[in-house]
Amino acid sequence: MFRRLADRMFASPVEQNVATLQNMGFSEADSRRTLQQTNGDLEQAANILLTRGPPASTVSAHQINRQQVEDDELQRALQASMSVSEKPPQRRRTVPAPSAAVAKAGKAALNRASGRSTVSNSHPNVQVPKKLSEKTKEEQILRTADRLKSNPQALDTLYKTLQTVQANPGNPKFRKVDQTTLGYQRSLANAPGAEDFLLAMNYRKSGPNQLSMDFVDPATLFLGLSALEQTKLTPEYQIAKTRVQFQKDVLQILHSADNDTQEAISRSGHMSKLPSEPAMGGAWIFVNFEGMENNKLQRKFDGDDTLEDVLNWIAGNGTKILEKLQSNEWSLVDGHRNPPTPLDIQTLAPRTLQYIGCWPSGKLIVQPTTKVFEKGASMATARGLGAAI
Repeated sequence: MFRRLADRMFASPVEQNVATLQNMGFSEADSRRTLQQTNGDLEQAANILLTRGPPASTVSAHQINRQQVEDDELQRALQASMSVSEKPPQRRRTVPAPSAAVAKAGKAALNRASGRSTVSNSHPNVQVPKKLSEKTKEEQILRTADRLKSNPQALDTLYKTLQTVQANPGNPKFRKVDQTTLGYQRSLANAPGAEDFLLAMNYRKSGPNQLSMDFVDPATLFLGLSALEQTKLTPEYQIAKTRVQFQKDVLQILHSADNDTQEAISRSGHMSKLPSEPAMGGAWIFVNFEGMENNKLQRKFDGDDTLEDVLNWIAGNGTKILEKLQSNEWSLVDGHRNPPTPLDIQTLAPRTLQYIGCWPSGKLIVQPTTKVFEKGASMATARGLGAAI
């Protein structure tokens, strides 16, 4: 049945008319001959054939009935198929057209990916900076040395390395750097500019984890040492160096009572001056050491406890900390101020925590006294109840 459907769908108009007349009971020969007489007019051909009457060769009534049944079934199948295909199409998501800027950016990206566009031809007035390896030896050394100014440990290690090479130019042992050693990993591996500085000093990669200097150039060596010495004079280096030493001192002080009986006795004396810690109520006071989040001190105080109580508590964890605060080598900074400001501990020591603004929430930071604080004389007095007086 469906084969007949296909034949009908794809047959020529003449063939379709012949098939229509055959379905009416006329032979194919009579149908074609009559259609030729009427120039393909199906209606006239049918009238002529009907007027003549069915020929002797016509099909039997039983065959006509069976063909009619098949045609009815075919018609129902066509209607069912059309009802399925006429379902409303699903709404497609409308994609907005890209803006001119997006289209331009996409085109530029495509050109870059295909190698057809470079900065020089797309932006002729822009000068691309040279790579470090394309710069002069002197500029390479100066630039890489400057990158080390915030990493005193790496800078000091490199300075000592060059000094050793300068004192022993003929010893190949001192002209090799093993990048797997603990010292290199701790001091230089994560320092930006450290390896580039060594390469600028005529070191080369002689293995997966090794740098070697084939020959010693006195002029390059002198230039490298001079560049590092100049970097040591920068404020960034001096601040970072002070911070590193500060952290070493803090750790040493916090553990000094383990082997020093006198220190343990002195700490107990300061702790004995403290008011009892409130069991209920009160507020937490935190003391942080700059850059040392794992060595934080915390304790509860009442609002009428004084800054001197906090200082005794700090001294109870290390008397040297209090001495350095009193000598202004270190500063006690109010971390809740913006910007953080050092407290004048001499003036504020007898004042209550609520008066100076460190209660009901206090965050104090112990840090090295910078030159800004030394010159600034802008010490904090009070931001709590005292600020209204």
